[in-house]
Amino acid sequence: MPTILIIEDEAKMRRLLELNLGEDGFKILSAADAETGLKLLASESVHLVITDLKLPGMSGIELLQMLKQQNATLPVVVMTAFGSVETAVEAMKAGASDYVLKPFSLAEMRMVVHKELDVSRLREENRSLREALGQKYSHPNIVARSVKMQEVLATVERVAPNGNTVLDRLASVAAERIADDGLAQVTLAVAVAHPLVDGLLQALVAGSLTGTDIYNSRIPSPCLTISI
Repeated sequence: MPTILIIEDEAKMRRLLELNLGEDGFKILSAADAETGLKLLASESVHLVITDLKLPGMSGIELLQMLKQQNATLPVVVMTAFGSVETAVEAMKAGASDYVLKPFSLAEMRMVVHKELDVSRLREENRSLREALGQKYSHPNIVARSVKMQEVLATVERVAPNGNTVLDRLASVAAERIADDGLAQVTLAVAVAHPLVDGLLQALVAGSLTGTDIYNSRIPSPCLTISI
């Protein structure tokens, strides 16, 4: 389960959050000031920080700035009793993921915590997927650093067993990606075993041919080596 660090100088509030979030199965670390919290962060793997903005010594805003310098992706939820819009805006500009205004309900805090952890998990999964795609399509015959073009190549691999249909899928997906991104300078170079494929796909990129035309040509498959 994720580890949550609570930084709150009010002992009763800190203990209440520890018990409440601990009931959800989270590992809870706590500190009464920013300095102690930073020491815990240096020695523990923390997935989310909850901090008050008004702390003894280093302020919550200063702490927030330091946290973001050390780990820009770490979710930080701030608590404040100064229910002004300016305070909340300052915290968000400093990198807070979300904020709650005191007094708040424990249900509200739990909802915010679960939301931020879910968002953080999805971002990490997305990052891992992009890295995996980059490694998967690092074959010397394929140059595709763009995420969109990696998606095109992934589509090719998924439908390749379906024979000639791969050409129709490649054509439609590539055309959609290029149109969506406005990639006017994209060049699609195709080195193939069949002499007709190169001309057909070049005509597709030029706009004089459709994916259906390619499909109807009934070109033998597999015959694609793609460089994008």
